[in-house]
Amino acid sequence: MEPARGPAIEERAEGISQDQQTALLKKDAEIADLKQQLHVALENWSKWEHRAHDVEQSTQRQIQDLKRQLNLTTQRLDDKSKMLGDRIEELASAQAFVTTADQCSTAEVSSMVEQLNEDIYQCAAFMVDAIFDVRNSRRPVDGQMEAAFAKAQKEARSAMVERWDENLVNRLEADLSSEENVLVECLIQSMLVKWCYEITSPFFHESRRTRRTLTQVWKGIGSLKGPAVANNWRAMTFSQLKTKEVDTKPTADKIDSFMIFCGWRHQAEAGNLPTKVNEKLRELAQKARKIKEMAFEGILSTDVRTFYPSVEDRYDPSTMQDGHDTGKVEAGGRIICSTGLGVEAVAKRRDPSTQEKTRRLVALKSSVLLASTLGSK
Repeated sequence: MEPARGPAIEERAEGISQDQQTALLKKDAEIADLKQQLHVALENWSKWEHRAHDVEQSTQRQIQDLKRQLNLTTQRLDDKSKMLGDRIEELASAQAFVTTADQCSTAEVSSMVEQLNEDIYQCAAFMVDAIFDVRNSRRPVDGQMEAAFAKAQKEARSAMVERWDENLVNRLEADLSSEENVLVECLIQSMLVKWCYEITSPFFHESRRTRRTLTQVWKGIGSLKGPAVANNWRAMTFSQLKTKEVDTKPTADKIDSFMIFCGWRHQAEAGNLPTKVNEKLRELAQKARKIKEMAFEGILSTDVRTFYPSVEDRYDPSTMQDGHDTGKVEAGGRIICSTGLGVEAVAKRRDPSTQEKTRRLVALKSSVLLASTLGSK
C-alpha cells in the first residue's frame, strides 16, 4: 500500500512541474524562433540563389555577346587591315604614275636632235654624191636595159609627183640637168626628217590603227588624270613597244625610188651603195629611238617632242630657221620642205576655273628650205 503524500510534497511536485513546463515552453519558444530564423534564412538563401543564378545567366549572356562583338571586331579589323594593304599597294602603284622627277633635261634632248639633224645632212650628202657620181660616169648599156631604166624612172617620177607636186618635180629635173644639188639634197633630208619624226613620235608603230588607239588613250588619260599620270603611262607603254626594231625597208624603198628618178642606176659601178644606205638608216633609227627614250622616259614633268612644219605652213622665225641662211628670210615666206627636226616642250596645267592651259616652248627650231633660197616666187 502506497504511503500517503503530504501537502508539502505535493506542493513541491507541482512547483517542479511548473518549472519544467516553463522551461519546456521557453525551449519551445526558442525552437520556434530558431525555426523561424531558419525559414527566413532558407528563404533568403533561395532568393540569393535565384539572384545569383540570374546574375550568372546575365553574365553568360554578356560574355557571349562580348565574344560575338570580339569576333565581329576581329573580322572587321582583318578586313580593314587587308583593305589598308590594298590601298597601300594602290598608292604605291599610283605614286609610280604621278612621280615626275626628270632624269634628263630638254637641253639634252635638243642636243641629241641637233646631232641627229647633222647625221641626216651627212646621209643626204652621201646619197647626193652617189647620184651625181653615177650620172657623170654612166656606162653605155644595150637597148633592152636602157628601156628598163626608163620604165623604172617613169614609175619613180609618178611616185615623186604623188609625194610632192608636178612643179617641184619639174624644178628638180632642171636642177639635176644643171647639176644643182641643193634641192636634191634637201628633199632627201626631208624624207629622212619625216621618217625620224615618226620614230620619235609618242606611239610609233607599223599599224596606224594601233598608233591612233594608243594616242587616243594617252590623250584621254591626260584629260581625266592630268599630264603627270598620262606621261608616266606613256613611258610605261613605250618601254613595252621599244623592244621591236624599226623596219628600214619602207624608207629605203622610197629613197631608192627617189635616187632612180634622179638618175642613179643599179649597175656595177654603184658598188654596195644599197647596203651602205641601209646601214646609215639603221644608225639614224637607233639615234631617233634613243631621243625618244630620253624624251618619254627621262622627262615626265613636261611633254617634250620633236616637230617639223608642213609645206602648207608659212615661215615663222619663232619656230623655224633658214637651213641655208641666205639672208633673204622673211616671215610668211613659202616653205619647200623641212630639212631638220625641231624640239618643243609643251606644259599643260589647269587654272582655278578648271580651264586647261597649254604653254609651248621651242627649244630647237626646225630647219627649212625656203622658196626664196631657190630663187622661186
